[in-house]
Amino acid sequence: MTRKNTQVINPVEVFDRAAYQAINEARLSHLAKMLNDIGVSGENMSVLELGAGVGDHTDFWLNRGAKVTVTDGRAENLAIVKSRFPSIKVCQLDLDNGLDSSMPDHDIVYAYGILYHLRDPAAALAYMADKCRRFLFLETCVNTVGDMNVLSVNETAEDPSQAMHGIGCRPSRRWVFEELKEYFPYVYQPAYQPEHEQFPLAWADVTGGAGKLARSIFVAAREPIDAGTFFPHLLETQVHVPQRHSQKGIGIDNFLKSGQFGLIIDVGANKGQFAANMRRLGYEGPIVSFEPLSSAFAKLRSSAEIDGNIRPFNFALGDKDATEKIYISGNSASTSFLPLEEMTVHNEPLTSRVGEEIVEVKRFDDLSDEVFSQRQDGPVLLKLDTQGTERQVLTGASDSLDKIDFILSECSLVSVYKGEPLVEDQIRWMREKGFDPISMGLGWSSPETGETFQIDILFKRRK
Repeated sequence: MTRKNTQVINPVEVFDRAAYQAINEARLSHLAKMLNDIGVSGENMSVLELGAGVGDHTDFWLNRGAKVTVTDGRAENLAIVKSRFPSIKVCQLDLDNGLDSSMPDHDIVYAYGILYHLRDPAAALAYMADKCRRFLFLETCVNTVGDMNVLSVNETAEDPSQAMHGIGCRPSRRWVFEELKEYFPYVYQPAYQPEHEQFPLAWADVTGGAGKLARSIFVAAREPIDAGTFFPHLLETQVHVPQRHSQKGIGIDNFLKSGQFGLIIDVGANKGQFAANMRRLGYEGPIVSFEPLSSAFAKLRSSAEIDGNIRPFNFALGDKDATEKIYISGNSASTSFLPLEEMTVHNEPLTSRVGEEIVEVKRFDDLSDEVFSQRQDGPVLLKLDTQGTERQVLTGASDSLDKIDFILSECSLVSVYKGEPLVEDQIRWMREKGFDPISMGLGWSSPETGETFQIDILFKRRK
């Protein structure tokens, strides 16, 4: 007799996978550009987020000042959303089983990554239209083997990221477009796609059926969109919207992979991306993480609870104890105490300021005993990614630098944040503190021009 597999799948572990995070980064960078082109900020607008999973897109809207209602069919996913954003309104909504007619209308309906997990996409689109006052932003996997059809696909119902009832779909692009036209006076496709392999550019060259992951984005509206990058018909050719390119470099990656660290101190941890990468590289030791932004910290904390060997702190590090205003970026990883340069926003619209938050700042030296108590055998690595205030962090850690063996720091070749020191000044300053550069890699560069704006530098303490 065969036993049914009853192993419980942790939703956070599923949605934290590198593949999910990569496509989310591309989606949100693309979404930020669309909103900018349309002229919609999101501030004070009501947003209905459908099929939110564990809320990886939710803070995109919250950081813009939107009033968000989060829905998902799975109670376990919503429990994680609620733990990350305690004040947010959540609603369990199974789009394939009894649509909630009492749900109020919203200015924006946001439906990314949900339609293709449904067995009845037509009913879901009708529901979205019924609850939408102004704009529907829809992203879905599509099939490319038919012009006006919907293919059924089997999915794993036990997986918290898949179809609840084990049956999903792959509609054709034309089917989605024509269906939306039944409910909205204006339906568009943007000229650009997210920069990710699952978003095709030349649709005539795409082959494959239900098993082929090809994604498309649609915008439906109650009012005309006066932007030259939106077209009221299907596009056979699109372009990629470049997103912020970042890579550590072979030398740094090899160092991180081979380093037998006794402790990693992650300052500017954001949602825990660096810690997750270190786990993928095989590091199993302790990590102490610092992140002041409340929305990013919510995800960092939930990831730390699963990991068991990450200790997160919800405040910033600096050269003095204080409470200070931090400028929230549309890409929360670019949030900083320093204002952005215009060049930065021009090259990456997702970095634009969307809000402010008052956060606590502490000196590392006042916490050093507690932090270093986590240390095991091996060198200590301090990773710094604080968007222009790295020097203030190190000034507040001046009495502790002799306990740190390596510092991995982001440095700017041009001014990305107003008032930050540039790379040549930072290297000189680090040498004065007893740290020499031993490796570097690209941080942020433009895929269009090849210009590099920031690099990551690995410093080693002189013995």
